[in-house]
Amino acid sequence: MKRFLIALLLAFGCDESVDTAPDPLRGLPALDGDSLDGASIDGASMDSDVEDAAIDSATVDAPSGMGALVINEVQASGDDWIEIRNVGREPLDVGGFVVTQTDDLGMPEPERSPAFPAGYVLPAGGYFIVLAGRDVMDGVQTDCVLPGVFQCLIAEFGISAGSGDTLVIVDADGAVIESMVYPGDAAEAEDTFARLPDGEGDFGVARPTPLAPNVSR
Repeated sequence: MKRFLIALLLAFGCDESVDTAPDPLRGLPALDGDSLDGASIDGASMDSDVEDAAIDSATVDAPSGMGALVINEVQASGDDWIEIRNVGREPLDVGGFVVTQTDDLGMPEPERSPAFPAGYVLPAGGYFIVLAGRDVMDGVQTDCVLPGVFQCLIAEFGISAGSGDTLVIVDADGAVIESMVYPGDAAEAEDTFARLPDGEGDFGVARPTPLAPNVSR
C-alpha cells in the first residue's frame, strides 16, 4: 500500500511539472490574417523609398567624354592651324577622331585630314595642334613648324581667312561632336580666333598661344 501511494505521488508530480512548464506562445497575439496584413510591406511605400534614394542624374557631374573635346583656337592666316583642347577632368582616348572642315553642303570632309592613331590619349586639360593647308600626312608628326609644338597632325584643307569656314571634330564613329564657324575676316593676320576665357568662352580675337591658355588681344 505504501509503495502504491509513493508511485501515485510521483506520477502526480510529473503531471504537474508538465502542466506548469512555460509556454513560449502564451501572451502573444494570434497570428490571424488581419495581423499579418498589418505587418506586411506596402509596395507603394517601398517604391517611394527607392525613388527617394535614387541618384538624380541632373545632380551628377557629367562624365568627361565627347563633349569634353573642343575647338579652342584657330589661326587662318600664314600658318593655318587649329588648337583643340580636352576641357574634361579625365584623360580622353581620341583614337580615330578627325579634325576637319565641312563642304558647301555642310558635310564633314574627313578624307582631307588624318585621324588620331588608335589609342591616342589627350590628357585632362591637354591641348593639341592640327596644321592645315599642307600635304596631308598620316599619323602624329614631330615637324610641326610652330615654336614649342612638337606633336601635331597635318591636314590638307585650308582655312579661308576672307570667306570663313566651318570646322568640326568627328569621332571614331563618324559623328560630329564639335562644330564652330570661323567667320570671314574674323581676325587680323597676326591674331587668332579663340575661346575667351580659354576652353569655355565664346570666340573672340586673341593673341596666338598654341598649346597655352588663350589671351585676349
